[in-house]
Amino acid sequence: MRRVKLSALILAAILAFTFTESSFASDIIFPALGVCTGSNVRLRESPGTNSEIIGKVNESDRLVILGERKFKGDLWYSVDNPKEEGTAWIISRYVDIASEDGERTPAVDIAINVRMNFGIRPEKAKILLGKPLKDKRGKFFFESANQNLSEEILTYRGCTLRYIENNLRHVEVTRQGYNFDEFKIGDSQEKLIQNIGDPSDKAGNVWIYNITPIEVLEFTIENNVIVKMEWNEYMDA
Repeated sequence: MRRVKLSALILAAILAFTFTESSFASDIIFPALGVCTGSNVRLRESPGTNSEIIGKVNESDRLVILGERKFKGDLWYSVDNPKEEGTAWIISRYVDIASEDGERTPAVDIAINVRMNFGIRPEKAKILLGKPLKDKRGKFFFESANQNLSEEILTYRGCTLRYIENNLRHVEVTRQGYNFDEFKIGDSQEKLIQNIGDPSDKAGNVWIYNITPIEVLEFTIENNVIVKMEWNEYMDA
């Protein structure tokens, strides 16, 4: 499995998607990617500060934003609950949303779908996919930050997930049963062209779709069909 180059510590500074303040929420296309900007921010069962607390998130935690609602003067976001089944609500003042330059592309939709299908955090992956064959946890030294970062690798039969600081950074699929949105192992290369377009680049039989300078989709093609799918968020252009 290819090694992810960068930690969550400097994600917000260099994301090619610019995170914007929630006051611009009317311009958001849902689902969207967001990042938490506070510590111990409450996730609630429904909008409103009197609603039941069903979880918490911290600074730099990633979120998939599903929608929005105003309640008693505050804007709230519905999010895919990163640790539990179902959805949750978070007040918008502690969330920055990834705004997109230009038209929303199919590759962006697939990248967001990957986070939802495989679990943006390891806790959610185990709910969605069940108990992994292997659950390897450890630390690695990230030189640019001069700091040890946590790492967790979940291995399933035909699927590998890598998390850094509890945020999903890499997905690799080699067998059917795990989809990247509408794509699965065995689909034709013609389907890729019809639904995503021509790749940004090719490396041998690997078709590369650049989402941002730090995020890519890769499809390995053999005999005109997909035999491997990868999603990577590198954080180092």
